[in-house]
Amino acid sequence: MSRRLRYYATTTRLVLTEHLRHRFALTLLVFVIPICVVMPYFGYTHNAVVLRLVAADETIQAQGNELGMLVTAFNGVTLLVGFTMFSTTHSSVRFDHRLAMAGYPRSWLMSAKLTLLVLVSVTATAYATLLVHLLWRPAQCWLLAVGMLAAALAYGAIGAVIGLLIRGELEGMFLIIATSIVDQALQNPVLNPVPDAGIRPYLPSYGATQTGIAAGFSPTVSPACLAVQSLWIVTAATCALLTFLLRTRDRRTTARTGDKPRVPESAETLR
Repeated sequence: MSRRLRYYATTTRLVLTEHLRHRFALTLLVFVIPICVVMPYFGYTHNAVVLRLVAADETIQAQGNELGMLVTAFNGVTLLVGFTMFSTTHSSVRFDHRLAMAGYPRSWLMSAKLTLLVLVSVTATAYATLLVHLLWRPAQCWLLAVGMLAAALAYGAIGAVIGLLIRGELEGMFLIIATSIVDQALQNPVLNPVPDAGIRPYLPSYGATQTGIAAGFSPTVSPACLAVQSLWIVTAATCALLTFLLRTRDRRTTARTGDKPRVPESAETLR
């Protein structure tokens, strides 16, 4: 195994191990997402709701319970992925700093974080999409999954930024939960039928939610909303990577001694 591959395998294993220790996040995946999908489907009104789909550029009629199920499914996925990335990043930031000070390549640490983000997002999206499909047949199930995955990636990166910046765990949890809930409440077409009202188009999940709703009720979808969501993903991920580089920067003055930091063969020896 090459050195680069060994770095990546070691850091990814450490990140996944740290994630599996957070049993609360796994509990959220198993129980919260089904609640977010099932309860609105049977609890919302079945009356028809008229709404304009920005992603499909058309006006349609849809049942309120189906719309509510889609929006709350997005809320459950973004909440789960954002909380998971926040919790994992917040708990490991000091250890990552020690690894960086010991000379461990930060590029592989960042690669492991990105791998975790993708794995968690794909798992949560597949689970939520499967539950939605069991209750209802969206027009384009694959596009619904793409929209949900885009929202998950954006909120996962946002959760990582919060985990790196906020020192208190309670404050960070409240911030990521409040952001997801407020965002999805404003995206709900049952509560807010005007798709581009106020600050709604500038929120993190606007493009993804519009794409998901259009995928549920229309056979045609414009790529413009996915492009907007991609911009959110890139911006949030860039902020997370820059913040990670700043937080793990080696602040020691090695110029006096001229010593170079030693690169450990295995990061596990630093635990």
